[in-house]
Amino acid sequence: MPKTGQYGNYYSCTNTQICETKLRVCKSCSSPSVDKSTYSQCVNIECKTQHPICEKCGCEMRKRKSKHGEFLGCSGFELKEDSCKNTRKLTVT
Repeated sequence: MPKTGQYGNYYSCTNTQICETKLRVCKSCSSPSVDKSTYSQCVNIECKTQHPICEKCGCEMRKRKSKHGEFLGCSGFELKEDSCKNTRKLTVT
């Protein structure tokens, strides 16, 4: 079962004395999702969804709009302390 934390839902090891791994929860199927450098990959074989994450702070990247078009912006921008202003071009797949 996923746990709910200050920054959203996540999976963690049952023995936190040995393992400190925390996995994200896939927004498409609620399975664990493993972080890579710029995205989080769902481990569910039937889903395999990738969600973009910030390569600087690890927060989720969200689609944003500006007068120059759409882009990905770090959701950490909304945090009062330790605000991240990382952005990335929106790639169409």
